[in-house]
Amino acid sequence: MQRARVALLGALCFAAPAWAQDAASWMTRMGEALTGLDYQGDLVYAYAGQLETLRVFHAAGPDGGRERLISVSGAPREIVRAGGQVVCSTGAQPASYATSDPAPRLLGMLPGGDPQNLQTHYAFVLGATERVADLQAQVLDIRPRDAYRHGFRLWLERESGMLLKSMRFGADGRPVEQLMFTRIALRQRPTETELTATTTVQASSTPMQLPQADTGRTPAWQAIDPPSGFVLALQHPAPQASSEHLIYSDGIASVSVYVEPLTPDVPAFSGPASRGAVNLYGRIVDGHQITVLGDVPAATVERIAQGVTPVAGG
Repeated sequence: MQRARVALLGALCFAAPAWAQDAASWMTRMGEALTGLDYQGDLVYAYAGQLETLRVFHAAGPDGGRERLISVSGAPREIVRAGGQVVCSTGAQPASYATSDPAPRLLGMLPGGDPQNLQTHYAFVLGATERVADLQAQVLDIRPRDAYRHGFRLWLERESGMLLKSMRFGADGRPVEQLMFTRIALRQRPTETELTATTTVQASSTPMQLPQADTGRTPAWQAIDPPSGFVLALQHPAPQASSEHLIYSDGIASVSVYVEPLTPDVPAFSGPASRGAVNLYGRIVDGHQITVLGDVPAATVERIAQGVTPVAGG
């Protein structure tokens, strides 16, 4: 009997990592489906007490594909992407820009990253099978291992791994952001008309080039005590002297750090603020406005903001 118990415990110890690996592999499948499948459908997006209805068209392609996202409730809005060029319209003057991301996603509120490198800070747990948009979906929980990250619950279509529904949870366990397809047609390629911007958006100005990542310069500012796992992932060129834009990430969550000189015409901002899943924290350091924001708990942006300081000798 004792030998049987030892064998059972051994089997459980070896099986646990396999379960975790299988759960994490669904993240990989989701990423591949979002970029590699043709699909179109209607979805609802809830955040900060608001509810929007959207329609999305996605055509896969070697250059990152093409997408079009339009609002079907509230003020008319439209976003069209072809490769790295994105055009946004809010009913006024359309804005057009280019991005260095080879495959940006219009549904950018979804978690990403390599699941095998994330398990130090997140647990991936498979749940039941449920029905969403008349399709069978595998439930996947992404549970943070500390209070500095949000958790997620994802509903992924069983055959393709395509995301059908997602919920983001705040530090108190309550949903702060939700997305759900009410109708989706998988592997149905949109027509050229469905992927093409309206005449108003097409008439927008020549796309501007967004600032590219600045890899050849040492930042003049740094966050000296971010939560474990958050590292400097990207820095953008300063738009003006004494300014910085730094991005810290743990592979799923990203936090932007803005450093700008104080000016008389812009009120200083100190302390916390929030809107839906986005939290902000501001403070003043050496005549500079420090603003930290991200889709993370309030404690995360506050801790990072409190550690922002000039680099010695910078």
